[in-house]
Amino acid sequence: MEVIVSHHIDCGERDENGMYEYYYEYDIYEFGKGNVSYMARAYVDEPGDAHFLKMKGDGDHDWRTITERDKDDSLFKEAVKYLRSIGKSNIRCFMGRAGYVDL
Repeated sequence: MEVIVSHHIDCGERDENGMYEYYYEYDIYEFGKGNVSYMARAYVDEPGDAHFLKMKGDGDHDWRTITERDKDDSLFKEAVKYLRSIGKSNIRCFMGRAGYVDL
């Protein structure tokens, strides 16, 4: 499994007091093996949390929502194990209309 981690900051404009309108700091984890990839996000201010956002399966051209069947994939299970090994004990998965589901 290949793991790519990138750090991001998304923020609005500063007001007259130097405070941001909004401020999100997070890491994106992309887990890949062959032609399959899963993407997860973890906010810096929630160190024990992570959530899977989407995946790209073998033959998919675009990212898509993760399905129940995808959670049985060996790469997905390996990615969950990796996140737990770095201290992410509360892991959720975005499942479309069902919203975020605990793993």
